[in-house]
Amino acid sequence: MRSLPLAVLAVLPLAGCDWGFVSPFSDWGNDNSDWWDTGAYYNSDPYLREANGLTEGASVTMQVNGVAFDAQGRTGVAGVGGMACQFRSATGVIDADVSVDDNIVIEDGDEVGGDLTVISLSSSDIQVLGFGDGSSVATFPVRGAIGARFEDDGIVYGTQSGGCHVGWTGSNRDVTVGVECGGFDAAANGTAYIAADGTVKVVTPAGNVTDTGHAAQLVAWDAVHEVIYTALLGGDEVAAVRADGSIQWTVQFDDAEITSLSDMGSRGAALVGLSVEAGGRLVVLDGADGSESASGEATSAPAGTWVSDDGSTIAVRRGDDWSYTTPLIRVE
Repeated sequence: MRSLPLAVLAVLPLAGCDWGFVSPFSDWGNDNSDWWDTGAYYNSDPYLREANGLTEGASVTMQVNGVAFDAQGRTGVAGVGGMACQFRSATGVIDADVSVDDNIVIEDGDEVGGDLTVISLSSSDIQVLGFGDGSSVATFPVRGAIGARFEDDGIVYGTQSGGCHVGWTGSNRDVTVGVECGGFDAAANGTAYIAADGTVKVVTPAGNVTDTGHAAQLVAWDAVHEVIYTALLGGDEVAAVRADGSIQWTVQFDDAEITSLSDMGSRGAALVGLSVEAGGRLVVLDGADGSESASGEATSAPAGTWVSDDGSTIAVRRGDDWSYTTPLIRVE
């Protein structure tokens, strides 16, 4: 159970987010949009042109700042401006929303007492937002947060504020790991994996820092295979790196540039977003050996991806003229 100071925060049913979510695609013969009785904007312009092992479903008609899902990917919360919007992944139906004072980024989700609880980042703090009968919030005054994850004793986070730091809410420890931060991820035991000054650092809750020496800007932790997925933004190679810096495998993509990188939870895989001449591509790589297990050709390169803990559901921030829509994709 999380050790977090809690205060009551009201959940506003269908207040500011309900107009922005749409149902799954059903008729490719229609023009690009239809208005339904609900007033939701329906985008019938698919993101995936063709796919193997991926199926496109509902879509969010807003440009989101991060998405967090429940463990099975059945519900999610998207950050949209100063709103945290809870939705059902299969249908796009809105359940609730929470209004906050600042533009937020949704970072991570967990289920506490059966309710979905998420981390949001703003310019001045980290908040824990709960969705349920009695929603609660914990606020931590952390400036410049670049990423945060739930861990056994609270939250572990990375910040870019007077240098690159890793901190823990449970112990109030703060460790300087460099000057310039890149990507951030963390394990449930509180160990952080962060790209700082161009290389991947492993930072334990005790404050010990190990520089793997592996060059990267994007990082994602795979707890199944205990490797760190790494890549350079705009590069062409993904590596699975062990905590000691040794390489488990690498995969190079021809005529492509990497735009996003995520782990896929208990599926034990990496999700790679690519920019290619024809648009974009999503590729799922097995964490054991880097073999490709699913892929999809897309209309544009993914500008960001978020995955449920079981690896079944993906949210994609598009990088084209439909960038204000966020497709939800199921993994077979």
